Amino acid sequence: MKSRLIISLFAVLVLTGCNSASTSTPEDTTQPETEQQQVQEASESKLGVEQEVAIQKESPTPETVQEPVVKEEAPAAETNNEAAVTTYTIADVEAHSTKESCYTTIDGKVYDITSYIPHHPGGERDIMKICGRDGSSMFGRQHGGDSEPETKLASLYIGELTQ
Repeated sequence: MKSRLIISLFAVLVLTGCNSASTSTPEDTTQPETEQQQVQEASESKLGVEQEVAIQKESPTPETVQEPVVKEEAPAAETNNEAAVTTYTIADVEAHSTKESCYTTIDGKVYDITSYIPHHPGGERDIMKICGRDGSSMFGRQHGGDSEPETKLASLYIGELTQ
């Protein structure tokens, strides 16, 4: 392979030398390249090619390139009954009856409303009344049919109430 490369380079140099000599103008007083100059240029070109070949050898080949590890994600929970739902008993809800940890149940669903207590438009005292207990009737009386409180409540959902 090296001999073909050297021969190819030499042929290119010879042809290039012929073209430059044939296109010289009368003002051009340079002498045609000597054979020694051509050999030197070929040698320098050969070094450049050898360096390029060395760089290519250092570059990863398809055999040495490691494919990125792709972690398979667990399939998303389906929206049917097969999805895992956290369940809470009324005793679980009652254990969270403080401002620092406030759970409530509304219409069979359990909500952690702790983070919302300081933001409740009716004040902390009103919302604290449903901490640790079933707040269905209080929520219904105050917010029944209003979409904004129901949307906020939905964002605080943590599970279902069981018997």
